[in-house]
Amino acid sequence: MDTNETAANVDELETVAEEAQETVEQAEEAVVDKAEEVAAEVEDAAAEAADTAEEAVEETAEVAEEVVSDVDAEAEQVKEAVLQGFDQVRATLDANGDGVIDIEDAKRLGDDLVKKGTAVLDANADGTVDAGEVVDALQKRAKETVDAVAQAADEVAKGFDADGDGTVSIDEVKSAANAAAKKAKEALDGIFGSANKE
Repeated sequence: MDTNETAANVDELETVAEEAQETVEQAEEAVVDKAEEVAAEVEDAAAEAADTAEEAVEETAEVAEEVVSDVDAEAEQVKEAVLQGFDQVRATLDANGDGVIDIEDAKRLGDDLVKKGTAVLDANADGTVDAGEVVDALQKRAKETVDAVAQAADEVAKGFDADGDGTVSIDEVKSAANAAAKKAKEALDGIFGSANKE
């Protein structure tokens, strides 16, 4: 093999090597570009999933706030109705005008129902029912309502992870929120239904 032929082979090998180097560089760039593209897509998908989860949590919180607000409004209405009713009953039954209905007022009217009501409301058993005792009875009823709502909220928290896999999907959040709303409604119907029957 002569020098010219060897030089030509070397030149050809250098050209092939350069082309191979360019191909490797292009492949590396393509891999880097694809990896960056995939990473961006994964980041976008994760951000979207986080936003969706955050929206679901916000919606659940809004539902819970609405339930609590409704309970508060109902409790306030019950309190106002009882106070108005108490004022009307007191005006009718308070024969001596001392601002309370005592046993003597009830006896004077001979109203057994008032005696029983006085006994139930007379928390300190002093023979009278004052506004504080009425408010205490209302607060007890409100606490029962709040406890029922708290129990329903606790059920929501326990019930989110329906499949027990340690994560909460959007479907699980929606399902748990629907179940909690149903339980809260049932609890409120039970509390306010029994109040209406009394």
